[in-house]
Amino acid sequence: MRVALWDVESHDWTDRDPVHLAQQMLAQLRPGSVLLLHDGPAPTLALLEHLLPALKKRGLEAVVLTEVQPQRIGWAAGMERLKRMWQRA
Repeated sequence: MRVALWDVESHDWTDRDPVHLAQQMLAQLRPGSVLLLHDGPAPTLALLEHLLPALKKRGLEAVVLTEVQPQRIGWAAGMERLKRMWQRA
């Protein structure tokens, strides 16, 4: 089993507008970002309908985690990711 940290949280489990959630994610992501989405909340599909075309426009593509090469990060970098993620919550 592999542990993966994400650096962009979708907050798709909230009752926020999916367009707003997609905009927040787009503001945070960069090439190589790991996005956290959930497979149950109703806003997830609507969020993806806005997010995926925007990724394509930026020349980025969504891939599943198994296609990503593992990279180690240290404790400080992990804490920085966590801090950045919750600043936008």
